[in-house]
Amino acid sequence: MLKITRGMSDIPMMIIDSQLWGVSLSLPSPEDRFVDQYREQLIQRVTAVIGILDKLYGSVLDEEQYQRVKSGSTNPEKMRKLYELVPSWDKVCKNQFYQVLKTTHRHLVDELEGK
Repeated sequence: MLKITRGMSDIPMMIIDSQLWGVSLSLPSPEDRFVDQYREQLIQRVTAVIGILDKLYGSVLDEEQYQRVKSGSTNPEKMRKLYELVPSWDKVCKNQFYQVLKTTHRHLVDELEGK
């Protein structure tokens, strides 16, 4: 606990320290925000889902996940299945997904980012 003096009285205030509590309070990266913010647009507009899955296979997706997502009958359905996995991903996985999107759908990423 840190004591902060305000005027004439001492008011004890709790300062949350991520190191002290062992909790990471870091802000989401731009890649995390992109993947989360543009979910709906990406589901509707990504066309080469199998290419994305191929690039994520092994590092982000295991065989079962790969096959489950691939089983979707349309690209939007495949993307929805892929997005079902996103909540379990860490920053590294989201960053890889973002980088793959930049590689496979550069025009779409640029458009959504306003470039």
